[in-house]
Amino acid sequence: MKMKKIILFLFNVAILCNLQAQIEYDQGTIWYYGFVSHETSPIHMYIFQSLTIDGDTIIDGQSFQKIVKSNDSYLFDLQTPFSVEYIRKENDKVFWFNQDNGSVSILYNFAAEQGDSWTILINDCELLITVDSVNYSEYNGTTKKNIYVNDYFTDLEGRVYVGHCFKGKIIEDIGHTATYFPFNAYYLCNGIQIDGVSLDNIRCYKDNNSYYNFKEYPCDSIWNEFVGINDYANNIKIYPNPAKDIIYIKDIDKLDVISILLINIYGQIIKQYGSNTTQLDISDIISGIYFVKISTSKGNIIQKLSINQ
Repeated sequence: MKMKKIILFLFNVAILCNLQAQIEYDQGTIWYYGFVSHETSPIHMYIFQSLTIDGDTIIDGQSFQKIVKSNDSYLFDLQTPFSVEYIRKENDKVFWFNQDNGSVSILYNFAAEQGDSWTILINDCELLITVDSVNYSEYNGTTKKNIYVNDYFTDLEGRVYVGHCFKGKIIEDIGHTATYFPFNAYYLCNGIQIDGVSLDNIRCYKDNNSYYNFKEYPCDSIWNEFVGINDYANNIKIYPNPAKDIIYIKDIDKLDVISILLINIYGQIIKQYGSNTTQLDISDIISGIYFVKISTSKGNIIQKLSINQ
């Protein structure tokens, strides 16, 4: 009986050590990526989205960490079609659980050298990552490996795309400098597209022991057309907010208004109103987040609006 208890204890210790070896990102580890709405969009924004390690779970007997995407990007789904992803960092590799087909594939291989490759599974499509070269850089006094990769994406029809999804630089232990997950692969595989948004590389990375800011501005800053608006805009009031049927614009008669637009979160014009309108009919607009954009001879006024029908 005593021998059985010892064996059982050692077995449990082995399982615990294995799980601890697999989960190597600190809880609360966070990545900040930047995104820019298309310059032709009625609202030109420089926005961010954070990815945070928030808990763990067991999938097919293996321990994975949950990586949760923030909504700081005005509901843009900028990485994959899912708001929560599952990864497992084990030694020099990061494994990704593909929720579309239930498979697990290597997302990152930080030990890779020139000429090495690995395959990421996207639905029934494949993304072959090849290493072109490697070098080393110092980040905040810490030397890290840079892995420069290209990709060869094969879609459902067997068509091959080169350099469309994950081409660029991967930083050791941190990830790709453009996008943590290869969201373009989802578009090429099944048509999931990000309207009017382009990547603008990683901003920051934080864990319990390190912090890297790869830009010259705060990790979570959001820039838009409010920058440079004159003080007179502060006298304009758009209400109620949230709204249902009608919204009102106070003191708009004091402005030289060119146009009034209702715009959705993708920058698409949903409705256009007369330049002298003080009451905006939104009774036929579905619930969601929108923006009222008032263009004047002195600049633009933009206000975020929640519609609850």
